[in-house]
Amino acid sequence: MTLPYDFPADQIAIIDDQDRNLSFGELDGRAKQLAQMIHTSGVPEGGHIAFCLENRLEYFWVLFGGLYAGVYFTAISPWLHEEEIAYIAENCEAELVIGSAHTLSKMTQARAECGNVRRWLALDGGGDGYEDLEAVLDEHPAELPPVQREGRDMLYSSGTTGRPKGVLLALSDLPFGEESDTAKAMFDHFGLEENSVYLNPAPLYHAAPLRWSMSVVRRGGTVVSMGRFDAARALDLMHRYKVTDGQFVPTMMIRMLKLPEDVKARADLSALRRVVHAAAPSPVETKRALIDWWGPIVDEYYGGTEGNGLTYITAAEALEKPGSVGKALVGVIDIMDDDGNILGPSEVGKVWWSGRAPFEYHKEPEKTASVHRGARSTLGDVGYLDTDGYLFLTDRDVNLIVVGGTNVYPQLTEDRLAMHPDVGDVAVIGTPDDDMGEVVMAVVEPAKPGMDRDALIATLTTHCADLPTIRQPKKWDVIEVLPRHPNGKLRKVELRDHYRMLAGQVP
Repeated sequence: MTLPYDFPADQIAIIDDQDRNLSFGELDGRAKQLAQMIHTSGVPEGGHIAFCLENRLEYFWVLFGGLYAGVYFTAISPWLHEEEIAYIAENCEAELVIGSAHTLSKMTQARAECGNVRRWLALDGGGDGYEDLEAVLDEHPAELPPVQREGRDMLYSSGTTGRPKGVLLALSDLPFGEESDTAKAMFDHFGLEENSVYLNPAPLYHAAPLRWSMSVVRRGGTVVSMGRFDAARALDLMHRYKVTDGQFVPTMMIRMLKLPEDVKARADLSALRRVVHAAAPSPVETKRALIDWWGPIVDEYYGGTEGNGLTYITAAEALEKPGSVGKALVGVIDIMDDDGNILGPSEVGKVWWSGRAPFEYHKEPEKTASVHRGARSTLGDVGYLDTDGYLFLTDRDVNLIVVGGTNVYPQLTEDRLAMHPDVGDVAVIGTPDDDMGEVVMAVVEPAKPGMDRDALIATLTTHCADLPTIRQPKKWDVIEVLPRHPNGKLRKVELRDHYRMLAGQVP
C-alpha cells in the first residue's frame, strides 16, 4: 500500500468547495514537516496530539502529519461546547494541540485546564499564546521522522449519550506505509483507487469522512471536500469535478431527493460509479428513490468507530433485501438476548460482534466492560439476522420507548414521516405520559418555513394512520430546526431531555 509521496507531486490530492486545491507534493511536504515538528517537540511514538479545526485544505496534512509521526491523533469537533473541547483535549492526554482562527475562541477553557500540552499552535497565524503553525513548520525538513509504525486516529463519540468517549485501538504492527484501517476491507470492496474522485460532504472530525478521505488519498485518488453540506452545492460539485464516488448519511440523501426537479436535472452525474451511505438506517423508500435517480450504485455499510465489525450491502442486494444493512464483511455477528442466549433467524435482540481485535474506551473501564461479553462486543444496536445471514437493524437500545410496558423502537415511525413532502426533518422520541409511562412523540421540522402548524400535524397524523396503533405519534411538536451534529447525526438524547424537562421530569 502506498503513501502520498509515491504519487506525482503536481497531481491534485484535495479540492475544497471554494475551488482551492492541494497537490500531493504540498500535502506530503507539509505532513512530513509536521511529523518532524511533533517528533522534535518530544511527543513519543504512540504519544498523542489533538486538533480542533473546521474542514479546510490544511486539515489533510495535519491528519497525515500525525500518521507519519507514529502518534495517536484526535480530531475534535469545532461544534462542541468549550467545556467538551477541554474535556477531550485533557482526556486524550494530548501533548500538542492545533487550532485555527475559527476555533481558538472555543479553546480558552482547554488552554486553562490541559496541563499535559507541550505546545499550542494555530493555523491563520499565532499570537495570544499560540505559535504560528506554518511558520514553525518552515523550520523543519520535509522528511519522515525515525519512527517504526504509523500513527492512527483516536476519535471520540459525538456525545449524544453522555460525555464523549475516546475509542482506543492499538497501533498497527504492519510495515510503515501499509494501510491498517479497520475498514480497509470495505475500501477494497468498494473499489477506491487512483482514478477515484471522492466527494466528502461531512465534517472530517467524524470517523467515516476522516477514514474514507485518508484512504482515497493513500490510493492516489482526489478528494473533493465540502466545508459544510448543502444539497444543491453537493450536486454542483459532483457535476463540476466529475465525481466518481461519494458517501452520505440518509439525511443528506433525503435533502438531495427533495431538491427541485430542475436543480436535479441540471447535474450531470454520468461519472458517478458508486456511492455508499451509513451512520443511520435509511428509509427503504429513500434508497429506492435514490437508486431510481442514480442507478443501482447506492451501497450501504454498517459499523462503528470502534471497528469491531462491518456489514456491507450492494444496491442490487438491497432491492432483494429491503431494509437490510447487509452481511458481515468484517467480523462475525450473533444476535443475543439479555441473558446471553444466541437467538435464531428473525428473532430480535442485541447485535454482538466477534473475531476482531479488542477496543477500549479511553479511561472508561466500566463503559468498556459494559459493551463486552467474553470475546464479543456491541455498539448497542438492536436487530435480527434472516435465514441468509443478512442483518436488519430495528433501532438502538438508547432510543427505546416503553409504552405501557411494551417496547417500541421509533425507527419505523421516523421512516414513515421522513419522506413526506411537508417534512424537512423529523425525530421520534419517547415522552412522559401519566397513563402509559411514555408515548411516542414526533418532533417535526417543516419542509418550508411558515407552514401552518395544526394543518401539518393533521396531515401527518393521517399519514401515520396505518401504522400499528402503539407506533403512531400521540404527541407532536413543530420546531424550526432539529438539533443535528454537522455529521448528520441527530442529537436525540438532548431532544428527549428537553421534552422531559418541559414535562417536569429531570433527565
